[in-house]
Amino acid sequence: MELTPIYKRVIGLDVHQAQITACVAVPAYAPDGEIQSLQFIPPGIGKKLNLPGASMAGASFTLGTDGPVYLCEGIGAAWSAWQATGHRAVCCFGWGNVGKIAAQQRQQDQAARLVICPDVGKESAALELAVLHQCAVVTMPEGWPDNSDLNDLFCSPDGGFDVVAALLEAATEPPKPEPRYKLLNRDDLAALPDLTWRVRGVLPGVGLAGLYGPSASGKSFLAFDLGTAIADGEPWFGCRTEVAPVVYAALEGEAGFKLRAKAWETHNARTLTAASGAAPKVKTGPMVTRIRSSWRLRRWAWMPMVTR
Repeated sequence: MELTPIYKRVIGLDVHQAQITACVAVPAYAPDGEIQSLQFIPPGIGKKLNLPGASMAGASFTLGTDGPVYLCEGIGAAWSAWQATGHRAVCCFGWGNVGKIAAQQRQQDQAARLVICPDVGKESAALELAVLHQCAVVTMPEGWPDNSDLNDLFCSPDGGFDVVAALLEAATEPPKPEPRYKLLNRDDLAALPDLTWRVRGVLPGVGLAGLYGPSASGKSFLAFDLGTAIADGEPWFGCRTEVAPVVYAALEGEAGFKLRAKAWETHNARTLTAASGAAPKVKTGPMVTRIRSSWRLRRWAWMPMVTR
């Protein structure tokens, strides 16, 4: 009989030969159905052994063929879920594989009901995976220590098939996040608030705006100028402003703000600290400055973009 590479690897084990005696060998299948590795489970309470040199990444072992799919970390929890419900249960061989197996299962069947069954202590991470892969989540009853799973519940004095089945039946899906973009009908559009301006005709009161132009065209100076005008409540290039606190996030060119602040003070013959009662701030230095004398500060460099 021709042996596959995976079984040749098992037969060739020397160092672990004594350790795998009387162990249960669980095959770990790759997504294409080929055996990828083996996990050896010793009798009693002992450490599970994976086949040396054979990766477990993305591998799984499925019990059952019908119904919802219960995704479990280990074979004991998967066995308990399968025995209690008769439905498919997948051993993911560790928490690090659960997300990969959920993605595989979702890709294979978009309509399948996937239920993540985390060990105690993994509930928050399970909820994140559930949102990502459209799964339900079942959590162990309160009072169980970390790393307890369905098999522990099944084997407990108050456990058994019915208890595990009831717990799995109660699995719930996490709330779906609000969609980032919402389609609006005519009534929705009519109910939208009127457009307001922070700088009339230039900067909306709510939304996003973009400042663009060629390199070295004065965009930073223009943003300085705009910010201080808003903080002062003064007209900006003849446009009325609504006063508001201003924060300028200087994410690059931080050292240059000292020179810009000095230039602003020289041109306006006053210090920045006295420039505005609203006290606008620069994240990495003095408050926002305003320079209107530069020939480069032209209004064509500013274009508002209003989004909702």
